[in-house]
Amino acid sequence: MVQHDGGILLGTISEGISRPDCCSPSQTPAVNLYNSDIRVTYTVRVPADVKFVPRTNNGNINADLPNSAVSAVTINGRIVLATGRPADAHVVNGSILATLSNTEWSGRK
Repeated sequence: MVQHDGGILLGTISEGISRPDCCSPSQTPAVNLYNSDIRVTYTVRVPADVKFVPRTNNGNINADLPNSAVSAVTINGRIVLATGRPADAHVVNGSILATLSNTEWSGRK
């Protein structure tokens, strides 16, 4: 866990497959998972009104945060989110399932 001006960063560093300095807000994760069976699952509790910004290269993101904004990104994976606050999600190879309970819609897709 790394605390910075923008919040808190959670990262996983595995000996032999990731750079030790890759867990910082300014770094792009650098991991070689070729022929690896490593799986990491985080359970994060987010207080109401705190924006949740999960990022992963290979993996799924599930966020059920009715009182927090969500901005989620995965390269290869699925994003499932539910919120009553502003939300955005980006996937390169995967899918997005979003439940937005706020009736104030800006019209942006």
